[in-house]
Amino acid sequence: MTTATPFKSHQEIMAEARQKLSGKWNRAAGLLGLYYVAYIILQCIPIVGAIVCAVVSLPIGVGIAGYHLDIARGHSPTYERIRDGFKQFWKIMGTYLLMFLFIAAGFLALIIPGIIISMSFIPIAYVLIDNPEKGVMDTLRHCWSVMKGHRWNATILASRFIGWALLSCLTVGIGFLWLLPYMKVSTALFYEDITSSVVPRENNDF
Repeated sequence: MTTATPFKSHQEIMAEARQKLSGKWNRAAGLLGLYYVAYIILQCIPIVGAIVCAVVSLPIGVGIAGYHLDIARGHSPTYERIRDGFKQFWKIMGTYLLMFLFIAAGFLALIIPGIIISMSFIPIAYVLIDNPEKGVMDTLRHCWSVMKGHRWNATILASRFIGWALLSCLTVGIGFLWLLPYMKVSTALFYEDITSSVVPRENNDF
């Protein structure tokens, strides 16, 4: 009988994230810097800029998540990784649309269901990257299954960065260029931990 591997502590995940980012901090920060500069420039273009940002932000966001997931897996990704989100453009748009609708419905029903649904989709970008063959609903179900029993733990991990976020605000936001890769790689490592230690069971709970 196979024994499940114990899950890593938050401290272990964060320490591993720092180790994975060693020598890659500036490139990871540069990627986000380029994204935000392009975003700001586009927002300065009336109407058209806002439309372009709305259309491309989600697939680019998934591509950036893929960049961080590669770092978590010990690879040295290039900036070209961000284009991968466009390979699943319509699936990504459909997945996020349904996800936002489910979250909104949860908050409209009661606050707590909305919070639970939100926590259930924390690793949705990584699930999209690792499961390109799944449809929209199957992707959402898979993410829900992966996070079952781990929602609160993921929230606690995210809360550990609040102090760093407050400090980054004192740098007029510049600190976020280095903080966000730290957060994203930590989240990717958390996702790797819960998916490698226990095989998620697909069910009809969602």
